[in-house]
Amino acid sequence: MFGGDYPAVPTSDVKLQFITQSNILFGRDTSFTRLHRWIDECTSTHQSCSMHTSSADRGSIVRPTRLLDLDPIQQGSESGIRLIETRPDRMYQYACLSHRWDETIQCHQATKHNLPRLLNFFPIKQLPQNFRDAISIARELDIRYLWIDSLCIIQEGDGGVDLIQELGKMGLIYWNAWLTIAAISSPNSSDGCFIKDKWPDLCFSVSNTLNESYFIGARVLDKEGKPQTALDIEQKYPLATRGWAFQEYWLSPRLLQCNYGEFTFRCLESSHCECNSSMAPHPEQPINWLGKQERLSWDLQEIRKHDAWSSIVCTYRSLNLTYPNDVLPAIAGYAQILAPRLKFNYAAGLWEERVATELLWFIDCPSNQLKPRPRDSTAPSWSWASVAMGQDTRCAYNDAQRITKTLLIDGAIQEIHCEPESSDNPFDKLKYGYLKFNTTLYMWYIRWLCLEAKRSGGYKNPFNRFAWDFHFKKPTNIKICAADLEALEIEDTFCQVYFDARVGKEELKNYDIVGQCTSPGRNRCQFAQIHLLHALHDRYQEKTINIFLMLKRIPPIHGKPNCYQRVGLLKTVHMSANSPPWEEMISGTITPCQEEFWLF
Repeated sequence: MFGGDYPAVPTSDVKLQFITQSNILFGRDTSFTRLHRWIDECTSTHQSCSMHTSSADRGSIVRPTRLLDLDPIQQGSESGIRLIETRPDRMYQYACLSHRWDETIQCHQATKHNLPRLLNFFPIKQLPQNFRDAISIARELDIRYLWIDSLCIIQEGDGGVDLIQELGKMGLIYWNAWLTIAAISSPNSSDGCFIKDKWPDLCFSVSNTLNESYFIGARVLDKEGKPQTALDIEQKYPLATRGWAFQEYWLSPRLLQCNYGEFTFRCLESSHCECNSSMAPHPEQPINWLGKQERLSWDLQEIRKHDAWSSIVCTYRSLNLTYPNDVLPAIAGYAQILAPRLKFNYAAGLWEERVATELLWFIDCPSNQLKPRPRDSTAPSWSWASVAMGQDTRCAYNDAQRITKTLLIDGAIQEIHCEPESSDNPFDKLKYGYLKFNTTLYMWYIRWLCLEAKRSGGYKNPFNRFAWDFHFKKPTNIKICAADLEALEIEDTFCQVYFDARVGKEELKNYDIVGQCTSPGRNRCQFAQIHLLHALHDRYQEKTINIFLMLKRIPPIHGKPNCYQRVGLLKTVHMSANSPPWEEMISGTITPCQEEFWLF
């Protein structure tokens, strides 16, 4: 259709049929015209957006310490702006910039040394393109103030005091912003907010004998179609794969996304894109890979009642962070906003009032794809924040199921303690944290499989994708290598082992090895001692399911004598709803032990 040359004005009457109306992208000016229309609709007709703007907990109490004042300043031939320090007796309507950091940002940061200069004047032309475009957008919308993290927070020179203070109110900074501008398609700070797509939109004009003109256009998609995989998203929308973008997206009452070739806009009641097409090269819902239901407009009673937080965490954990120790800080703002509304207490990424079920997270991937546990993580091992991001995280608890018995209640957990790095921000990084238990542990073994064991048919069932296996007796028709430890005999049962982090031969040195198989060669099965904490018993769809936390004993910490670390989750599935209780199945093989212990 677009391959030939067409006359500017057709010589005969033209009839157009079966062509649906579409907004063709004509450039930056037209994009701003549409944006103004969307915002006018939002501010004049949306009750939820108006209520959010005027609510009592808005900027009258918590505001950024500094903002960029976009009122132009002229010094000689240079046009610039300045940084201001906000006053407690003033209200500020401001926008935020959500962007991806890179190395060049280091040249555009506030420090204790350059702060006096920034408070006076600095040229706009020296800023990276993302910053300059955000300034242009804010000015176009008559927003005088702009918050950019690298320039509005002191990044070095004051011992981290300002950074800790501002991170402590990060959630409210985005929550109270009038608009957030997201440079979602910019892979760095230099590409800007107005990136053109590889294939521009095509349009041409036709007119009929009555001199009525029409514009016809087409959007050219990538040959693969809409982005769907993580790699697609990384390539076209790199900001959307970053952990910090999660709370920036969901906490912002209005969000302007600068996509390839167009704007998309989302507020509390509606969302728009310039192409108005479900076939656009962006998801139908703006960056819906960040989740479809994580909005804080959810009914809070539903969040209290159902396991919504686990869904939020699983979505967040699929994203990536440059610094592993940012896992809790990057979602702290979300929790900070949610906590007073839920009236729940926060503990290392979990809610104390739901800790019995929120402990049942696990990493669902083959063992050879597991990432190591970050060395510098200060989150306790029982928290999902202690393991590497960018992995498929799930919860073994499903509130749609009929739970027969949640076991970590009725005094089993005696104390939940988290020691934050900053006493002013319990949602941020921790020094350490622990759970104190008084309950039953079951000492047993996991088996590192030798080559002979892995070659046998006993390890080719859909529940076992790991080099490790729970040491239980296989069906009699399956041959495995002989072992010097008696196996646990539990009939008609499959066992799924989910480790929290990679456990290879190097990590195996940190376990108590208590036995091996009798197969020849150096690569023998090895048996590592673990302790099972029974967390859930469920009868569901003619099956009996038991969930255990797998613990490893560790040396005393912080003066506590009997300490453990979580290393994974074990799920046993008995193919009958009438299976005997766990205690009966293990009778004579495993001896239960009632203990008071601390889980770090």
